[in-house]
Amino acid sequence: MDSNKLSHSFYKITYVWKLLGMWSGKSSSKYLRIYSGLFVTLFCILFNLFFTLSLVYAPRAVDSISVGVYYFTTLCELAEVLMILRNRQKIISIFETMDCKEFQGNDRQTNEYLRQFKTTFSKYLKVYAAFIFITSNICLISLPLFNYFFRQKELNMPIWEYYFLNNETRNKYFFYLFTYQSIGMEVTLLNHIFYNVFLSGILSVAVIQSKILNWNIANIRLADEDVSKSTEEKERLYLNKIYDCLKHYEIILKYCEDVQDLTNLLISLNYGLSVLTLCFTMYMFLLATTNSNTLVYMGLYLSAMLVKIFVPSFLGSQLTNETNNLRFAVYSCDWVPRSKAFKTCLMILVERAHRPVFIKGLKVVPLSLETFTSIVKTAYSFYTLLKGKSSSKNLRIYSWLFVTLYYIMYNFFYTLSLVCAPRAVDTIGVGVYYFTTLCGLAEIVMILRNRQKIISVFETMDCKEFQGNNRQTNEYLRQFKITFSRYFKVYAAYCFISSHTFLMFLPLFNYFFQHKELEMPIWEYYFLTNATRNKYFFYLYTYQSMGMIATIFNHIVYNVFLFGILSVAVSQSKVLNWNIANIRLADDDFLKSTEEKERLYLNKLYNCLKHYEIILKYCEDVQDLTSFLISLNYGLSVFTLCFSMYMFLLPTNSNTLVYMGFYLSAILIKNFVPSYLGSELTNESNNLRFAVYSCDWVPRSKNFKTCLMIFVERARRPVFIKGLKVVPLSLATFTSIVKTAYSFFTLLRGAQDQLI
Repeated sequence: MDSNKLSHSFYKITYVWKLLGMWSGKSSSKYLRIYSGLFVTLFCILFNLFFTLSLVYAPRAVDSISVGVYYFTTLCELAEVLMILRNRQKIISIFETMDCKEFQGNDRQTNEYLRQFKTTFSKYLKVYAAFIFITSNICLISLPLFNYFFRQKELNMPIWEYYFLNNETRNKYFFYLFTYQSIGMEVTLLNHIFYNVFLSGILSVAVIQSKILNWNIANIRLADEDVSKSTEEKERLYLNKIYDCLKHYEIILKYCEDVQDLTNLLISLNYGLSVLTLCFTMYMFLLATTNSNTLVYMGLYLSAMLVKIFVPSFLGSQLTNETNNLRFAVYSCDWVPRSKAFKTCLMILVERAHRPVFIKGLKVVPLSLETFTSIVKTAYSFYTLLKGKSSSKNLRIYSWLFVTLYYIMYNFFYTLSLVCAPRAVDTIGVGVYYFTTLCGLAEIVMILRNRQKIISVFETMDCKEFQGNNRQTNEYLRQFKITFSRYFKVYAAYCFISSHTFLMFLPLFNYFFQHKELEMPIWEYYFLTNATRNKYFFYLYTYQSMGMIATIFNHIVYNVFLFGILSVAVSQSKVLNWNIANIRLADDDFLKSTEEKERLYLNKLYNCLKHYEIILKYCEDVQDLTSFLISLNYGLSVFTLCFSMYMFLLPTNSNTLVYMGFYLSAILIKNFVPSYLGSELTNESNNLRFAVYSCDWVPRSKNFKTCLMIFVERARRPVFIKGLKVVPLSLATFTSIVKTAYSFFTLLRGAQDQLI
C-alpha cells in the first residue's frame, strides 16, 4: 500500500479488523469468510447472548448496575461489528475516495495540511488505544489476578457472572469461563477502540479536505510564469482552477454522503446509549457498596465515554464550520476582474455553500458540540432523579467529577500534548513539570483508594495512648503542633506564591501592561490545530490554570500530610523514650507497701509497652499508605532534579531560570523533609533500647525485668518506612537520589559539550 495515500493511515485499523474477522478487503477467500463467521459468532454474538442471559438471571441488586453500564458498551460494539460487515463495499468506496487525485496535496500548504492530519491521527490512535486498553486490562483482569495469586483473594469474573448456570457448573468450569469472558472482553475493547478511531479518522479527512478546498479557493491565482500570457489564456487558466475546486467540492459532498450513510444508525445509537451510560456511571459513585478499585475504574470509564462522544462531536462541528466558511473564502480570491463565466461558477459555489454539511444520526440528530452538551445535560438530569437529596451523595459526585475533570482529564490532555509536541529542547521544561503532575495523580488515587486507612491513622492519633500524660510529654506534643502549623504555612506560601508569580501573574502582567504575547502557563495544546487553539484560547487557558492550581494544592497538601504523619510517629517515639526513661513513682506512692509499688511499676511499664505496640501499628499503617508513593516520588525525583539542573545550561530567559531555581529547591525540600523525618524515626525507635537503662530497673521484680528484656529485644529492630518495602525513607537515600540525579546531569552536560 502506498504510504503517501490517505487510506494508508487506516492500515492498522483494517489490519486489526482482519484479525478480528471483520474485514476482508476488496476480495475475500472462502477460508477468510469461514474464519470471520466463526470468530464473530463466538466472540461477538455468543458473547453478547451470554451477557444478556446473565443480566436476565442476575439478582436484582444495586451491585449489578456496573454490569449493566458495561452492557451498553457491548451492545454498541456488536452494532459496530455488524455495520462493518454489512458495509464493506461502502468502506472500500470511502478509502478509494480518499486516494483520488483531488484529495491529494498540490502545493506546499495543502501537503502540510495532509501531513498534520496523518501525524495527529497516528498519535491519537496510539494514545486512545493505550488509554482504553491499559486501564481496562489493569482494573478488570491484571489487578484481580494479582490479588488472587499474591494476596490470596477470591477471583471473580472480569465483568459478569454466568448466573444462568448453577454454582456447581460455574465452579467446575471456572477457568474456561473466565478465559472465554476475558478473550471476549479483549475483542470488545479492540472493536470499540478501532471503530471510534476509524470514525474520528474519516471525519478528520472530511475536515482536512474542507480546509484544503477553502485554501485553494481563497488562493486562486496564476503562477508567475503565467502572468505574461494572453488575456484569453489567463482566463482559461482561471476557469480550470475554479473547475478543479468545484470538482473537489463535489467529491467532498459525495464523500460526506457516504460517511453519513455509513454512520447514520450508529451515531444515534451511540448518543442514546451514552445518556444511560453516563447517568449510571455517575450514579455508581454514590453507592456505598462500591469498592475503591471499581470507583477508580468507573472514573476512567466515565472519562473514556466522554472522550468517545466528544471527539466525533467536535469533528462534526469543525466540518460544519469549514464547509460554511466556503462562501466567505471566495471573496479572498482574485475574482473582481474575472470573466462572467468565472463569476457564474463562483455564484453557484456560494449558493450551494449556504447549506453547510451536517453529519446526522438517523438524519435527525446532528453530530455537533451542541448535541454533546445536550447528551451530558440529559444524562445529568436522569442522574439527579436517581440521586435524590442526599448531601453525602452530592459530595461524592462532586469529588469524582472534580477529580475526573481536573486530574484525570488534565493529565490526559497533558500527556496528549507531550506526545504531539515538537521534539525540541524547549519541551524539556514541560517534561519536568509532567513528572510532578504524575506524582499528583498518583497521590490523588492513593487518597481516594485508602480513605478508610487514612481515617484509621487519624483515629490512632486520637487514642488516649497518644495524648500527653505529664508536663514533658505535653511539651513534645505542643512543639509538634506548632512546628506542623508553621511548616504548612511556610511550605504552602513558598510553593503557591513562587509558582503563581512566574507561571500566571507575571505573564498576565506582561500581557496587560507590556502588551507581550500571552502563552499557556505550562504546556501548549499541541494536539489541537493553531486555529482551534486561537479560537478557544481563553477557555483553554482558564482550564489549564485551574488544573495547575488544583495540582499545586494537591502537591502542597499531600506533602504536608506526609510531613505530619511522619512527625507524629517521631513525636510519639520521643514521648515513649521519655516515659520509659522516667518510670518512677510519684512522691506520695513511696509510702505504699513494696507489693503495691511493684504493681505500680508494672502498670507504668505495661502502659509503655501498649504505647509501643500502638506506635508500631501506626507505623505499619503509614508504611502501607505511603509505600508506593515513596518509591514513585524518589524515582521521578531523579529525572526531575536532573532535567531541572539541565535547564540552566540551555539558552532560557531569566524568568524561567529563576522559576527553575525555586522549582528545584521545592523538589529538594519535598524529598529532604520526609527523608529527614524517616531517619529521625529510625533513630528514635533505635534509642528505645538505651532508654530502658535510665529507668529505675535495678531493684525491680523479675516480671518487670523480663518485660524490659522482651522490649529491648524487639527494639533491636528499629522502625524503617520503606518505599515498596525496599527503599528506606532516610537521609542516606536522599543523598543517593541527589548523587544519581547529578550523575545523569553530568552525562547530559557532557553530551551537550560534545555536540557544541
